[in-house]
Amino acid sequence: MFRPVLMASLLWLAFIMPACDSLSTTAASQDSTAKIAAPPTFVEFLNGLQVISLPYSSEEWPPIPEGVKIPDIPAFYNFKNAARLSPVNGYTPVLYRGLMAEGKRLIYLITYDAAGKERSRLQLRGEGYIDKASPAYDEHYKEAYLYPEIGRDSLIELKCIYLFKEKGHVNVEKKACFFYHITPDGMITAIPRDTISLQAFAAAFPVKEMPFQGNTVQLKGLKLISRLTPYFNYGEVYVDSVYAYGKLDLDGLPTTLLFGRDALEEEGGADAQVDLITYNEKGEMAGNLMIIGGNGIEGGTDKTGNVRIDREGNIRLNEKHSLILDNEAEFTENVEMQYAIQASGSIVPVEATIITITGSVFRKDMLLKQFNGNNFDYVVSEIPSPERLRLNMHFFQKGNECLMELYTTKGNGKVLDRHPVYTSLKKVKYEEAASKNKEEEDGYVVEKRGHYTKDVVIKLPGKEVHVDADGRFVK
Repeated sequence: MFRPVLMASLLWLAFIMPACDSLSTTAASQDSTAKIAAPPTFVEFLNGLQVISLPYSSEEWPPIPEGVKIPDIPAFYNFKNAARLSPVNGYTPVLYRGLMAEGKRLIYLITYDAAGKERSRLQLRGEGYIDKASPAYDEHYKEAYLYPEIGRDSLIELKCIYLFKEKGHVNVEKKACFFYHITPDGMITAIPRDTISLQAFAAAFPVKEMPFQGNTVQLKGLKLISRLTPYFNYGEVYVDSVYAYGKLDLDGLPTTLLFGRDALEEEGGADAQVDLITYNEKGEMAGNLMIIGGNGIEGGTDKTGNVRIDREGNIRLNEKHSLILDNEAEFTENVEMQYAIQASGSIVPVEATIITITGSVFRKDMLLKQFNGNNFDYVVSEIPSPERLRLNMHFFQKGNECLMELYTTKGNGKVLDRHPVYTSLKKVKYEEAASKNKEEEDGYVVEKRGHYTKDVVIKLPGKEVHVDADGRFVK
């Protein structure tokens, strides 16, 4: 009797187990479904955004939740992250960050009312892409790059760098600056520029004794310049504090003002500086030249000082360009440069009295350490000349055989002359190792910096080499 009962029990278990599994799976599925939260409404999304503090300094914002759709935004903007600023009279300013094709970053500022309806929008950032609705858009430019700054005062500053074609060349830079703010009714509007006349503006600058000389920057006690002035381009600088440094009274020449700038401690850095700016007969900026100070550049510095300016508008100053390469190799170019202010207000280069080039990079041990088997060409100096002369460095290595030489080229890339600095060639023919003609660059236009440099001196280990007016080396 026991065996039939056992068999019946097993059959009953076999019957109910699939059903139990089905019930269990259904319950688990119901529990899982219950745990998946519905995406927030758009208003909930706006209200839940992280509030970022000013000044605007970071673009590392939380991701936009899956399922949230931003109204009236093209799909190719590909918005990924968002944050918001503090409300303005009940309106919510939201920052969106997108990543377009080819890695082009994009940022928009959009304001919304309490119901989530868009009130106003403004593109804040664009890398190679500027929306046609942006104040920075200009169809004449090949490319443009837009960068924002939002200070503690909520002033929105847009800096734009334009790259465009000119006389067959590309990548000539022009910079501009736009100022915006969010009004009490939620609109993002441009702030009008100051309407003061150039004459009244210049009256606030202390008149400098002529001839003017300077090598240091003293800013204490000077008047700050309005960021909304039309007489200084804030798009050219990365500081907010610019001062009325001085006015130069020149014989028969247009208004010439000196602007002082604070030192910049951020990446790259810059010393305190003095810029000389001239204006044309319409009161527009015509020329701009840094006469005292310095800028950090990638791997080095550019410095200017010991300026002398006479009443005829002749500017003489020292320019120093230093580069630190890998393995601590370095070279420095010292230029005694002369410029002239024209009746039109433009500032033209006249000549370089002397260029002196020194550096540890010319030593044999530093050469081998620096290039370490890599063939390499480097522009050492843009020599002021109507022919756009360049002094270049060339390094060749094949096995244990090396050649390092200096060579000069014209603007068309043709080699004019060569001077070997170090060679250990034996089996390798010089023709194989030597520097070659280059293609004419379709890149940054090399400015025709006046007449030929009077003297170019290259200080090599144990000797000096000069470059003449034709770009030939003279021992």
